[in-house]
Amino acid sequence: LAIDLSLPQPNYYRPAVAFRNGDGTLVLGDWAAPVFPEAIALSVDGRAAHHWPLSRLVRPIPDLISEISQFLTLKAGDVLLIGFAGDAPDVRPGQILSAQTRGFADAGCLVGGARA
Repeated sequence: LAIDLSLPQPNYYRPAVAFRNGDGTLVLGDWAAPVFPEAIALSVDGRAAHHWPLSRLVRPIPDLISEISQFLTLKAGDVLLIGFAGDAPDVRPGQILSAQTRGFADAGCLVGGARA
């Protein structure tokens, strides 16, 4: 489970990742055997802030992995991030974020600080 922090932009898909993200803006939770949850929930300061059903994905996760594997070799330990929610809430420095989903330990962080 991951939390991908990025700077707000007028268009979610532009500019390039290098201009939206910086060092320390990807928070990874504990490693676990992969499962395909139905949804991911985000809490801000302990309050529900976003619910993202994976049915919103353009492709189901197994199809995505199959298609990517046609041109990219995934090896043990590789991480494939899927399903960035373009409508995730805005947060401010000092807020505590927590992402939750079935089958994974929660991932959390203090915005602008260390892992919570």
